[in-house]
Amino acid sequence: MGIQHYINLLSPYIHGYGYWVAFFGLMLENAGVPIPGETALIVVSFYAGQGLLNIWIVVPLAIIGDLIGDSIGYAIGRYFPVKNRANLAPAEALFREKGGRTVFASQFSAVSRATGSIAAGLAHMPYKRFIAFDAAAATVLVSIVAAVTFHFSKNLDAVVNFFRVFRLAGLAIFVLIILVFMYHYYKKKR
Repeated sequence: MGIQHYINLLSPYIHGYGYWVAFFGLMLENAGVPIPGETALIVVSFYAGQGLLNIWIVVPLAIIGDLIGDSIGYAIGRYFPVKNRANLAPAEALFREKGGRTVFASQFSAVSRATGSIAAGLAHMPYKRFIAFDAAAATVLVSIVAAVTFHFSKNLDAVVNFFRVFRLAGLAIFVLIILVFMYHYYKKKR
C-alpha cells in the first residue's frame, strides 16, 4: 500500500484528533500492537508540512508516545512469567554487555522496535539504563522522521523510499549487533 492510502485512511482521524494520531500510533506500535505507528508519524508530519499542524507539537508528543509504548513493552518482558530462564542467558548477557546500543539500534526498525523493548525487559536490563538509551533513540528517530517528512512533504514518494532504506539499514544494524554478540558469546562458552 502506498502512502496515499495511509493519508486517506488517517485523514479523518487527524482532522478529529490531530497530534494524538502520532502519539497513540507510536505508543501502540511500540507496545507490540501491530499498527503502522511510524507511518502515522509520517502522515501527521506531512500534515504539518502542509501547514495544518505544528511540527513543534508533533515531535515531542510522538517522542512521549514512543517512550510510553516502549516502557509498556519493557514491562511486558520484565513481568511476564518465563518458565525457563536458562534459555534467556544469551539475551541477558547481551543486554548486560551491549544493552544500550542494542536498545538504541532497535528503535530504527519497526520489526525490532517492539521486540527490543520486550527483550530488554526479559533480560532484566535496568530500567533507568533502558529508558536513557531509549529516550535518546526515540528523540533521534522521531526528529529524523518528522523533519524529513515535514521538509519534503511535496514529494512523498521520495520520503517513503528514503524511509524504506532507512528502516532496512536500522534492522541490519540491529541484527548485526546481535549476531556479533552471539558469535562472541558462544565462542567464550566453548
